[in-house]
Amino acid sequence: MTVLSFLDDFLEAVAEQFRDALPATRKQLILSSRDAILQNASLIDEWITMSSTGQLSRKDFEWLVKANLDLTKLNVLESSGLSLARIDEMRGQITRTLISSLFSLTGL
Repeated sequence: MTVLSFLDDFLEAVAEQFRDALPATRKQLILSSRDAILQNASLIDEWITMSSTGQLSRKDFEWLVKANLDLTKLNVLESSGLSLARIDEMRGQITRTLISSLFSLTGL
């Protein structure tokens, strides 16, 4: 077995594991992201106004936007069910698949 055929088999196995989970997660991430952007639009608009009138410095404006983006990312991940535990679980599944594929390849 060549490295390329091994990689093909491994990637097929990973794709099979996540065939059902990933489309649902992707759809939920898109919906949650859109909702989050719409909810934050008025805040960002307010910060732009405050920045243009001198009530917020450029540094403060950047900090508020970055902090809000970080919070939004966490909220989107949480609302889509993609918690750190779920990400770790997916990472573990990929690792187990890789190890299993390597054992099959080497005959162990």
